Amino acid sequence: MSDLPDPDYPGSMRVLTHAELISALAAEGLIVGILPTLDCKFTRIVTDHRVVKPGDLFVAIQGTQFDGHTKIADALASGAESVMSEKPFPTQHLESSKIVQVKDTRLALAIASAAFQQFPTRVLEVIGVTGTSGKTTTTLLIDSILGASGRKTGVIGTIEIRVGERVLNATHTTPGPIELQAILRTMKDEGCDSVIMEVSSHALKQHRVSGIAFDVVGFLNLSPEHLDFHPDMQDYLFSKRMLFQDEWIRSERLSGTTPSGVIAVNGEEGQRLYDSLDPKIQSHCKTVKLPQDLQVSGDGIHGTFSGVAIQSPLMGSFNAENISVAVAIAQALGVDSKLIAQTLNADVSVAGRLEKIADPSGGRRILVDYAHKPDALEKVLSMLKNMLGPDERLITVFGCGGDRDPTKRPLMGAIAERLSDVVVITSDNPRSEDPLKIIEAIRSGLKFPDQVMIEADRKRAIEKAISIANRGDFVLIAGKGHETYQILGPVTVPFDDREIAREFVQQG
Repeated sequence: MSDLPDPDYPGSMRVLTHAELISALAAEGLIVGILPTLDCKFTRIVTDHRVVKPGDLFVAIQGTQFDGHTKIADALASGAESVMSEKPFPTQHLESSKIVQVKDTRLALAIASAAFQQFPTRVLEVIGVTGTSGKTTTTLLIDSILGASGRKTGVIGTIEIRVGERVLNATHTTPGPIELQAILRTMKDEGCDSVIMEVSSHALKQHRVSGIAFDVVGFLNLSPEHLDFHPDMQDYLFSKRMLFQDEWIRSERLSGTTPSGVIAVNGEEGQRLYDSLDPKIQSHCKTVKLPQDLQVSGDGIHGTFSGVAIQSPLMGSFNAENISVAVAIAQALGVDSKLIAQTLNADVSVAGRLEKIADPSGGRRILVDYAHKPDALEKVLSMLKNMLGPDERLITVFGCGGDRDPTKRPLMGAIAERLSDVVVITSDNPRSEDPLKIIEAIRSGLKFPDQVMIEADRKRAIEKAISIANRGDFVLIAGKGHETYQILGPVTVPFDDREIAREFVQQG
C-alpha cells in the first residue's frame, strides 16, 4: 500500500499564479470587495497556520472548534504570499493588501485546490455516488464494469483509494479538497480514464468536491444517520441533493458538458429528491426501481435491471438496489449491456461487505459486514433470518462507535434483539468514550437486557460468538467490516474482524 500523493508536489513542482487564482474564484462569483494587486506565485495551499511558510496561500476556515481567521496575522508573519478570508481584515494592517476576501472560504478552497492541480477532472471521466448505505459496493461494481470495458480506473472511497492497481492509504470516505485534487491529478497523470468515487454528505456540505466536474452522479437511498452532523433529516437530504443541483451546475461550468444522473426511487426520499430538482436537470436524470421480476435468495440476486438480465452471486435486496444504480450508471457511460451482465454475474466480492469467513470443518456460516447504522443492520439481519433453516440460529456480534450519533445505539440494540437468536454486545471504535457506557446505551433499547451477552473485549466477543455456533448457524460480525484498526481513546491499534475470526476458526 502506498502513501497518498503529496498534495503540494504530487510528481513535480507546481505553482499557481495569483492571476490564475483570481480567475478561478471570479468564475464562481466568490470574490468580495476590492482585489489586491499581487504579482506572486503559490507553491502550496494550506489551512493550518502552524505550517505556513514563504510561497504559501493560507485559507482561513471557520470550523466548529477553531476559526482560522484568528490566525491570519500569524500566517502572514510566517511568510504567506496571500490569504483567503471570509471576514474583512483591518485595512490599517501592514499586510492587508495581501488579503483576498471571498464569500465562502470552504468553497474557495475547493476551487483553488482544483486550479492548483490544473483542473484534472476536466480530462477525467468522473462518477460520483451518494447515499446512506451501499456507496462502497456500488462504486466497486461500477469499477468492475468500467475495468472490463477497457478503461483504466481510479477509485476513491471508504475501503481504499486506488490508482489503477496501486492502492493508497485512505483516511476519509471523501478526502479534503487539497488532498482530493492531488489524488485526482495523480490519477490523470498515471493514465486513468475514469474515476469512481463515494461522495458523503459531509463532503457535499463542506464543499470538498466543489472543484470536480462530474460526468455521472448517482443516488442510492437515505435513512437516519450522521444526525450528530446534520441537525435533521431535511438537512441530510438537502446535503445529498447538492450533488444533483449545486455540484451539477458547477460541473457544467467547469467542463462545458451536462452530467447525467441516476436516482433510486425505492424509498420516498429518492422520489422527493427527484421531484425537488430543476426540470432541466430532471431531464438528464433516470429514476430506477427494483425490478418486478426480482428474486433474492441464498444463491444470489436474479432480475432484469434496466433491461439487463442479471444473475449476481451477491446476497440481499439492498444489493439489488446497488446493482440497479450501477447498471444504469454504466449504461449512461455507454457500456454494452452484455458486458454489464457478464461482469455483474461474476463473483464481485467487496471487502467487509457480507464477507465470508471459511469454516470447512465446523460448517458455521460466518460473515463480516460493515453494517454500523440501524437501517443497514436491519437489512442484513432480516436477509439472514429469512435464510435460516429449521434449528439454525442467527448470532450477532456488534457494538457502536464512540463520538458518533448516540441516538442510534438503543435503536441498533432493539434491531439486533428482534432479529437475532443470540446477541453479543461488544465494543466498536469507542474513541474518547467509555466502552461500557456505549454498551449500556445499546442495552437501553432492549426489551430483555439480561438475555444478551456482554463482552467489551471485541476479540473475545467474536471468539465467544463463533464458539457457541453450531453447524448451519449464521454468525454476523457487524460494524467494522473492512477496517484494520480499532480506536481506543487516543490510540489506534491493529484490529481486523476477519483475521480474528479466521484465526479462531483455524485453531479448531
